[in-house]
Amino acid sequence: MKDKISKSISEKKIVEVPLETISSIDVNPRKGGLVLENVEALVASGDFPEIHLGLFDGDLIVVDGYHRLAATHKLERDKINAFIIEYKTMTELKKQAFVSNVNHGIKLSQLDIALNIYEFYIEAIKTKTSAKLKDVIKEYQVQERTGRQLFYWALFNRSILENKSIDMSGLTRYEDYNKLLIWKNENIADISEEFKIFFKEFYEKYDKLPTTNRRAAIDLHMEGKEFFEEEKKQQEHVDEINQKDREAAFLDKDEIGEDEIDRQGISGGATGAITSGENPNKVMENLDEEYSGEINQDREVKPKKEKKESISNTIMDIHQKSAAIKMHTIKGHIAWSKDDYETLQSIIDNLSETVSQIDSSSFYGDKI
Repeated sequence: MKDKISKSISEKKIVEVPLETISSIDVNPRKGGLVLENVEALVASGDFPEIHLGLFDGDLIVVDGYHRLAATHKLERDKINAFIIEYKTMTELKKQAFVSNVNHGIKLSQLDIALNIYEFYIEAIKTKTSAKLKDVIKEYQVQERTGRQLFYWALFNRSILENKSIDMSGLTRYEDYNKLLIWKNENIADISEEFKIFFKEFYEKYDKLPTTNRRAAIDLHMEGKEFFEEEKKQQEHVDEINQKDREAAFLDKDEIGEDEIDRQGISGGATGAITSGENPNKVMENLDEEYSGEINQDREVKPKKEKKESISNTIMDIHQKSAAIKMHTIKGHIAWSKDDYETLQSIIDNLSETVSQIDSSSFYGDKI
């Protein structure tokens, strides 16, 4: 058999290999094990290509062909066709096993890629502390951004949170959480217990927040501030400003009729009354210009008439523009940036807050 192996290696020829000579060492990159449907399909056909065996330290290890080997056992055959390549290190052998399966046959799942990239990088920085994640991802033939997101998913879920989650949604959040690792100056290959305790608490408190808020919570924490406390302070500040604006700009509706406007007393001699035939909007515009300076100088001056303006045209403009953005996004015509996304999220938050502040009992026109 040794002669056959030597010949296969030197001449790159396919040889028949007895199953009993194949090592039980498992470097299968499919962390979930074999796909049984694939094994059954191979058994049904009875005919399949040779497998790839790696010779390392005297052992013949399956590099590519775990499903074919399983089918051969099921068919009760005692030999299998294979080509053999000699490897100098187990790392190189594992790398080839991963690369052979990442985009070939039944492709590796996101979970498989995440766990493998994590293992490869941890092994790399233990050997060479200056090893860069992007270089490892490129070496293992995974798209860089995808590989980075999957790596951080595995790092936080398996090493830090220590859970067995297979939920691969919301991958970008784990890149955001990496800022905390950098801030705490943690060694990725040896995360401290102190950080694990801290992060579990942080995760439980903030992970379910919308993306923009969660990122704000991370940034605020690194500044020594707490997100919910800062949010409360901001809301109190906004409420205070709104209250002052209401006190300065409006009178209680019960004091005067809705159609009467009286600015008398704010500026000597100006009546502000709307006479027949005048354009009410024009009168209001002139009065606003006349008194805006004095009102801004003294916030305690209170006009005697509540002034409200229709924003129907503005609302319609927002509606049309948002509908256009939606349609172009669906068609893939818009190149979104991170800043665009965060600005849009801020607009949505502002509109949502505005809607919650509207008093439906004060609608003008048709009653709802």
